[in-house]
Formats: sequence, structure tokens, C-alpha cells
Amino acid sequence: MLIPKQNISLYSNKNKKTAERILTDDSAVWSGSQCPSYVDIDLDGEYRLEKILVDTGKGYSKYFIFSSDNGCDYSLCGEKSDESEADGYISVPVCASSVRIYIRYNSVSNDAVIRYVELHGEKIGEKKEKKTITMPCDFKDSVYNVDITEKDTVDEVYNVIKRNIGEEYTDRFIFEIENNGKIFYEISDCGEKIKIKGNDGVSLCTGLNHYLKYYCRVNISQVGTRSVMPEKTVPVGETVHRQTPFKVRYAYNYCALSYTMAFWDSERWQKELDWLALSGMNVILDITAMEEVWRRFLQRLGYSHREIKDFICGPAYSAWFNMANIYGIGSPVHDSFFEKRTDLARKNHLFMQKMGMQPVLQGYSGMMPNDIAEKIPEAQIIPQGDWNGLPRPAMLKTTTEVYKNCAKIFYECQKEVFGDISDYYAVDPFHEGGTSGGLSPEEVSRTVISSLLENNENAIWIIQSWGENPTRKLLDGLEGHRDHALILDLYAEKRPRWETWLDGEFNNTPWVYCMLNNFGGRMGLHGHIRTVAREVSRAYKKAEYMRGIGITPEATLSNPIIFDLFFETAWGKEEPEEIDLEKWFREYALRRYGECSDDMFKAIKILNDTVYNPELNEKGEGAPESVINARPAFKIKAASSWGNAVVAYDKAEFEKAVALFFRSYDGCKDSEGYIFDLCDLLKQILSNRAQTLLAQIKKAYLCRSKEKFKALSEEYLGLIRYTDSVLSYEKTFTLGNWTQGALKWAEDTDDFSRMLYLFTAKALITTWAGDRKSAEAGGLRDYSNKQWNALTMALYYKRWEKFFSACLNKLEEGKRQDIDYFALENDFTWDNDAYKSSKPEKPLSVIAREILGS
Repeated sequence: MLIPKQNISLYSNKNKKTAERILTDDSAVWSGSQCPSYVDIDLDGEYRLEKILVDTGKGYSKYFIFSSDNGCDYSLCGEKSDESEADGYISVPVCASSVRIYIRYNSVSNDAVIRYVELHGEKIGEKKEKKTITMPCDFKDSVYNVDITEKDTVDEVYNVIKRNIGEEYTDRFIFEIENNGKIFYEISDCGEKIKIKGNDGVSLCTGLNHYLKYYCRVNISQVGTRSVMPEKTVPVGETVHRQTPFKVRYAYNYCALSYTMAFWDSERWQKELDWLALSGMNVILDITAMEEVWRRFLQRLGYSHREIKDFICGPAYSAWFNMANIYGIGSPVHDSFFEKRTDLARKNHLFMQKMGMQPVLQGYSGMMPNDIAEKIPEAQIIPQGDWNGLPRPAMLKTTTEVYKNCAKIFYECQKEVFGDISDYYAVDPFHEGGTSGGLSPEEVSRTVISSLLENNENAIWIIQSWGENPTRKLLDGLEGHRDHALILDLYAEKRPRWETWLDGEFNNTPWVYCMLNNFGGRMGLHGHIRTVAREVSRAYKKAEYMRGIGITPEATLSNPIIFDLFFETAWGKEEPEEIDLEKWFREYALRRYGECSDDMFKAIKILNDTVYNPELNEKGEGAPESVINARPAFKIKAASSWGNAVVAYDKAEFEKAVALFFRSYDGCKDSEGYIFDLCDLLKQILSNRAQTLLAQIKKAYLCRSKEKFKALSEEYLGLIRYTDSVLSYEKTFTLGNWTQGALKWAEDTDDFSRMLYLFTAKALITTWAGDRKSAEAGGLRDYSNKQWNALTMALYYKRWEKFFSACLNKLEEGKRQDIDYFALENDFTWDNDAYKSSKPEKPLSVIAREILGS
């Protein structure tokens, strides 16, 4: 958030006794609406600065000072991180033509305030020209603008084999594309090779995956791949034929693109796209590089490069920016960010084109900077207020000519960046609490669909069914264009709407049965296995307007079993079929772990009756949260504002399942999937035990049993240490895996970008945006809490340690100190430590036996 520039004082140090004020503006103080906020001070030349004084007024502030000599790269030259209220001089011997002050915290206000700034130094030359950064070329001029042939598709399928099971296995397969009007795959023997036919690259990959799963016992997963191939080609015997009536197999919730994928590079994205293709998904939400679309769009409207960078959000918050919930959070990104992100998006899109996938692009809702009237005086906007304590961007009235003209420009810019690559567009005007300013939903939807169709006559508008959306009137506005809409029944595995919402099937609008399962990346074993196995086929048989299935988790990389199962529900010999779970469980264990002993099968069945039982998963949103991750208290309903911590299943029965699962350790320990799942199961045991232990600690406290309280609270802290140890055995469960991705995006940039990307990575999973108002009153803190190694000790352990210390002090001295948890959390987000994962001290088998008592 940029603070308006005011009240700058620049001093020359030629005469240090009587410093000469050479630049000043004595108007009001600077004020940013939240911390963190920053201000750039552009000097009238190049200066050798020696000291800087920043006065932030009441309370104490913590801040960074950066300097730049080229107007692009900012180097750290000073920091105030103590709690003194007196702001003193910071020595910064540096040559600079610009200074950036980044206020990260104030002890008495959510606002960032600066009363005045003194810069002491000497002018040594004229201002240097700003560093030139190459911006992305138009798609039509890029290396990605190529025609796709059937050979390209088949070659890419072979590349999927190379990347996932090894190049040496490519000569075992023959692939053939056959367009017979159906979406299908067919697997047959062809001499000593396996022949796979399909209608496009996705179908070929789905057929390949079917063969790998059911004939080779290979499991290619987001988390825990097992790719041990048989020595020789396994024949299929009778030809295998599967098909689906579903034109759409959709992937992703906006939130997942930030909570999980914010800092993914092309290698990690390629792994994901391979997995999606192998799983049969063909319509993929992708907002990567929308920053470049917005840069071009706002530039066309008259905004400067700096203004644009202050409006768009950084990658950790791009999901909510594109949903028109927030603006300016995690900014300003480095100038090189636009080209890097655009190249990543185009690379991903090229793979999708070869496979027969389509990315879902962003539709234009009318979102605008709040000061748009300064650029377009005739613009009529609807102020949107706040979203969970964070400022929202304005919305244009969609019934105006300005909206229509801006929509046309927006889609032109999008086409410049991505080309003609998709017919799918996602947009939800006035999403999550936005106000329509008196416009009827019917007027809004009529204008939005008209603008989409003017841009692309084949456009499909994807609409989320969430909250009150879609309303009857919004759907009424689609009359005449109903076949150009697609409703996502976002949480159908738990709260299906397709049978009941608006007279059923969304008033006869095409829709998709979606599985959400996860909120915010909050972890825990959770799912609705029986529902998924049964309901997709039932819905298909009963519904008239069902067009497909979709996964819509707010974050992913969890509960791999339920994704594997869900993907198979779309396919059958003739149509989707209910899945025989007992048979499916045995096959799943064989391919994921390498064996399915009686103990293993019993374990999976118990898991199906406990953590994956729909009847026991009706509380709150997502999995029961670990009380370890919550701000300390004796009664914890959840760690996050909208979550829950209710474990409805039999904890002892669950532990029995884990003990049975662990008996296969020696035979399965070389399977990545087994190790991932074992760590997942063990952390769930510890999470469950923490609840029980906390109730005992509360009882000891209320009974004023000091010694028992001390013993039990130390046991609880030990349980947290155990949890952190278990998490260290699996890379996906480590904070370092997340933060290293953020730092990779900062490579070849500057100190400021390194600080910003690391901070936003840690803030998103703790304070969320880094300011007290949205964290506390807005309810966003710990929304994306994680059971991650290093995070568990660096933050959660410290919170509980302080809590128990305060409680003990109350028992001993009758006084209980107040704890400012936000200040503790805020310091963690800014400590500049990426928390690289440490190696476990013991073998996993040893720690598992200790936990299980075996």
C-alpha cells in the first residue's frame, strides 16, 4: 500500500553543524490505511546519503529503509526492529536517487504513519536514467504462438511418460488419436507393446494412467508417487474401453492458486499439469500472468507504471485480487515479475493446447482502482468498502458505456497476452460481500455475458455457486444465452445444490458436480469417500443439465486418496458407474504402497469408517483443525474463524488403523506414498491427542493444581515437539518447501523483492495480510494455518509456551499477563528466516513406534 508523498526533508551534510534544508513540503503527515505500507521518495539527483531519520509519531514503529540508484532495484540499507518509541538516526552510507520506507508495524495503530523524514547527505550528480526492464511481447510475436499438430500431441504424451516413469519406458507404448465424436480411451495389446487410443491428449493420458494403475501398480500422485515399473510389458488381454459423457472435467478454486501455487515455477507446474492430464482433467482455472493483462489494461486507461504496480497484488494474493476482493496487498512486485509470470503462463498454456485442455481465463467484472474518475471523469463507480478488513477495489456500473468500453479493452489486452486459447472465462461480480449499488443482478449478468460474447462468440461464463450466488435474477439475465453459462456446484460432496437450488439444476442451467474438501490449505485427514463413490453416477442418471465434474479445493496437496477416487467417477464402460469401494481400496493400496496385506486393507476400511466417513464430517468447513495451531486458550472451537476442531469419530479406532497401517512399514518404506501417508496419519494422532490433553490441562488449572498443571503443560509442549519431528520426514509438510519457492521468485531481483516475497509467504499462512485489522476484526488470521515442520516450533510452540507461562504466573502470583499474539505472529512473518528444513534426528520407524507405543 503506497503512502502519499508529503513532508519530506532532505538535508545536505556539507556543513554538519548547520545542516541546510534543500527540499521540503510541510503539509500533513503521511498516512497509510494499514501496515504494511510504503513510500518512495524520489530525489532530484544522485546523493551520497549518510543518515536518515524517520519519525512515526505515537507508539513505536518497525520499518525497513531501502535505497535505489536505478529506480528499479532497491537494496536494504537500514532497519528498525526494536520497540523503542524514540526514532533515531539510521546510518546508511549509500548512493541513491530514491529511498523507500516500508512501515511494517505500529504498536498503537493499524495505520502506517510518518510525521516527517530527514535525509542527510550530499548531492554527487544528476539523477541516473531508470533501469530498463524488458516487458513481455505480444503473444502473436512470442515463441509460443505455434500451430499444434496431432504429432505434437502424441510427442507430448511421450514426454509425460519420460517425466513421470522414465524415458526407457516410452518404447512400450503406441498412441493413436481417433476423433469418433466420443470422449474415450481404449487400451489393447499390439504385439509386445500397448496401444492406447483416445480422442485427444488428455484421453490418451487418462488411458495411459489406467494402464499404469491397474496393470503396472504405478501411482502418479501430487504427493507420494510410486513409479516402480514391471520388468516387462504387462499385456492387457481383452481390450479395455472407457468413455465419459462429460465434456468438462474442471480443476481449481481461485484460492488454490494462491494458497498452494503462488510460488510454483515451471517445473512444479509441469508436474501438476501432467497429473491433471493423467487424471482426465481438461478445463483448468489459470490466472497466472493476469498481472500483465492488468498492466496493459490500466496503462491504456492512463495509469502510470508505478500506479499500476501499487494496484495489483503480489502472487500470494492474486486469487483475491482477481476475485475483486482486494487490491495492492503484497505489492509492489519487481519489474521483472511481469515477464517471468507471462512466460510461465504461456509455457503452461502451450502444454494445455497440445493435450486438448483449455485454461479458464478471467472475465471482466468491472473492477477498477478507486480513483478511476481521475482518469475517466465519466466513470460511474460503486464503492465496495472492505473485505474482511482490507480495502476493496471499486466496481464500474456494468450498465454504462464506460463498462462496455473498458470490457472491450480488457479482453483485447488479454488476447494480446495469451492469444486465442480458450472459450472459458470465470467471473463473479460483487463476490463475497460486494455491493451492487442498486443494480439488479439481471442487469449485471446481461451485460457481462454480452461483453464476453462480443469478445468470443463461443465464450462460456463459469459461475461459482457459493453463498447466495447465483441468484434467480442473475440467471434470468442469461436468457437466450443459457448454454453459454456453466455453474460450479462448488461443495457438492457435502452441500450439493443441484437438486434444490432455484427449482433444481440452477433453473435449467448447465452445471458441474464439484468436490471442494479443503479450505485454506488447513490440514487434516478428511473427506466424503462414500458420497463421491456413489453420488456422481447418481447425479448423472438423474440430472439433465450436468456437464461434468470438477475439483474445487481452496488448497491442495492433501488427502490424495479422495482425489484419485473422484477422478475415476467420470468414466465407465458406457457411462459413469458407482465405484465398488472394497475392490477399489485393494487396488489403491497395491499401486500406492506396493502391497495390500490383510492389515493394510483393514486399516483402510477403518479410515473409511472414521476420517473419511461423510456422516462424521458434517461440522464446519473442511477437516477438524489441530488445537496446536490455534491461538492458545482452554476452550478451542477452531484455529481459524470458519473452521472447526470437532473430532466426531472414535479416536481409539483411528489409532488402531494407524497401528495396522504401520505393520507394513518394512515392505512399503520405499514407497513415497506410504511415507507421506504414514506421516499424515501420525500427525493426525498427535492432533487428536492434543485435544484430550488440553482438556486435562484446563481441569488442572481450574482446580489450581500447580504441579499437575506444570507437568501436563510440559507434556503438551513435548507433544508439539513430536509433531514438528513427524512433519520433518515429508517435504510437503515443511515450511521451507513453501518459503524456498517464494525466494526462488526473488532470484535476480533485489533485497526488497526477497523481503516482500518471503514476508507474504509467511503472512498468508499466519496473519494473512500482515495487518492487525484484517487479522483480528476481519477474522483472517490463521485461516490458512498449517501443520508444517518449522512453523510448528517457530510460531505455534512459542504461542503455547507464552500461554502456559502466563497461566502458571496466575496460579503462583495471582496475576495473568496479557499476551499480544498478533505482535508475536507479526515478528515471525518479518524475521527474514526462510526456515529451511532440518534432517530428522531419528528414523521414521523409531518415532512411529514411540507414538504408537509399539
